[in-house]
Amino acid sequence: MATSGRGPDYIEQMGFLHGKRKPIDHSIEVVCAECNQGWMSNLQGRTSRNWIELVGGKWPEMAPEEWKDVVRLIVLTTMVVEWADSASVTISQEERVSFRLTQEVPPGWFILASGYHDFENTSIAFNHFALSAVAPPVVLPAQTTCFVIGKLLVLCMSSKIGLGDIANEMQRRFKLRRIHPQVTVPQHPDVSVGYLHFDEVSSFVAKKHGNKVHTYRQKHWPAANWS
Repeated sequence: MATSGRGPDYIEQMGFLHGKRKPIDHSIEVVCAECNQGWMSNLQGRTSRNWIELVGGKWPEMAPEEWKDVVRLIVLTTMVVEWADSASVTISQEERVSFRLTQEVPPGWFILASGYHDFENTSIAFNHFALSAVAPPVVLPAQTTCFVIGKLLVLCMSSKIGLGDIANEMQRRFKLRRIHPQVTVPQHPDVSVGYLHFDEVSSFVAKKHGNKVHTYRQKHWPAANWS
């Protein structure tokens, strides 16, 4: 472990996916074959057409159930990628089992999104933060996962007590679009951000509240830049 320079309570650790290998060469072997080839595969299949549009910078018209599938895929992605560093896993097994059985997003989850315009330099990246609070307002376990895929930026936050106030503040500060919880299919985000903004958004909760934070940080660069 090494401190990142953001303060004595901010600890950064690279997960095993970090490194000079293509994203396609990485795998997180924490999903059983039955789930991978069953409900997860079905969810990805139902979402693929709209997901391709979203990461391509478009915001297709979707029926409410189609949009729910997009949200489910975001939650599934978050639940899987945090296992890139097992020491930073905060989403409980109870939440995972409930999501598998019901396909309903667990309570206390907030998802925000924006466009992303720096995709020519950074087309795939994510930061995952597991927060260990020493004082209110954040009580643990809580996590924030921010990832960029193509022209889409997504921030997914969850906590046992919820992060509603923080989500509202981040909406105002960074002009992000809340996409969950949301009664109707949300409109296209108003803003598009670059990589530095992605880094600022992803670390905002940790910086603002001065908590002790165990960090998993993963960066991928476009295939053309791989040696």
